[in-house]
Amino acid sequence: RELSIHYIPDINKLGIAFIGFMKFRKDMVIVVDDNYMDTPAVLQEAMVAHEIGHYVNNHLNLGFKQLWDNCVFLGKLACSSNEEKNLLIEHTLNTRNYDDELVADAYAVKRCGLESTLAVLRMFGMCVPGSMPEINARYRALTGVDISADMAILRNKLTSLWSDAKVISIESLEE
Repeated sequence: RELSIHYIPDINKLGIAFIGFMKFRKDMVIVVDDNYMDTPAVLQEAMVAHEIGHYVNNHLNLGFKQLWDNCVFLGKLACSSNEEKNLLIEHTLNTRNYDDELVADAYAVKRCGLESTLAVLRMFGMCVPGSMPEINARYRALTGVDISADMAILRNKLTSLWSDAKVISIESLEE
């Protein structure tokens, strides 16, 4: 079977940030937003691989109750203030099946490599701060270390790059 990817710029109004699955007619489709479109291709590929990991491992086999709950949730989101939407999204992140996320992460690692998958987790951790406890646990499951330790190492590398950078004056560019 094929999975299609649909670009829906304001899908985040429905509680999806970057990428996710939605039921469209009888099929499940991957939906992406502007954040996804602005992400480097290597990270897009890892995000799609993660979602395909959910698909191939049958994490999306939703029964009527789950579909109804999703509809109610989407209705609540549509009528919510921004603060309420953030709380609902955090609730979703904190109550979803963590084991399914680990399996989908492992699939992404197999398809795209560890570093790309970790980069996606780091990006999600920075962009969706409410997801940090889950992101840290998933990061630790893949690496054995907390994301904060690796983020500190990255910050130090970036600081070193900045301090070693050659300064060029605008005047020298005009010559």
